[in-house]
Order: sequence, then structure tokens, then C-alpha cells
Amino acid sequence: MTYPTFKAAATARGLILDDIEWQRCLEEASSFQMPYQLRQLIAFICIFQSPSNALDLWNIFKEAMPEDFLRYEAPEEAYQLALQDISGTLKLHGYSLTSFNLPVPTTGDLLLQNREEENGEVIQDQKLSQMMASTNKEQSAIIDEIFNLVQKSDEP
Repeated sequence: MTYPTFKAAATARGLILDDIEWQRCLEEASSFQMPYQLRQLIAFICIFQSPSNALDLWNIFKEAMPEDFLRYEAPEEAYQLALQDISGTLKLHGYSLTSFNLPVPTTGDLLLQNREEENGEVIQDQKLSQMMASTNKEQSAIIDEIFNLVQKSDEP
């Protein structure tokens, strides 16, 4: 018998058992992967494996997908950010969330962009704190003097 796609032929041969294989993959990954990696994984499963029901996979694992965003955002915003992140990976490969019947975020890309900018500022502040902690008294005095001069030059 001839099948229309490789996936259909592999499923008929029992090599792929519908989306159970991808569900098992995500179950295993969710036990040790970071949420960002899970979002990438579901996007890559969609892109390269074309699951028959990506929405079911999202619904099963949607609690694990936004965990990193939940530290700073309300649950609904965190889910929106997770979807936006998945959408970004799909876009890089010429797909969209609607290509796989996944929910489309109700908020714009601005929320994710703002979050990334805030994270960048936090990381810069952390690096600055680490660097300042490793300076001696003379170095610290010079840095303080430079900061004071910069602040004075910014004043009208």
C-alpha cells in the first residue's frame, strides 16, 4: 500500500504511535529541562515531526511551559509569554502557531520584548554588583568618581 506521507507510512508500520511518542518525549524532558527548553522542544516537534494534534500536547504540558515567566508575571500573562516564545521559534522556520492549531497570544510581542529588556537590565546590574564587589578601595574610589562625573555631565 502507498501512503501520502512518510509519517503516514511510519505510523502504519508501527514506527510512530501517533502523538504518544511526542507526549512521552515531553514528559521525560519536563522532568529535567528548563521551561525555555520545553518551549523549544514543542516548537521543534511541531516543525520537524508534524504531530497530529499539537494543541493536545500544548494542553497537556502548558503548566510546565511558562514556569520561568511565573516568577514575574501573573499566570495568564505567563502563558501568553510562553506562546509568544514558541511563536518566535516557529517563525524562524517559516511557521506560525496557527500552522499547528495552537492558541495565538492575545497580547502583542511587546510584552515578551519588554520582559527580555528587563532581564537584560537585571543581568547587567548583577554583573556590575559582582565587579564592584571584587574591587579594592582605590579602584572603588576611582569608579565612584567616574560615576559622579557622569552624573554631573548628565545634569542640565
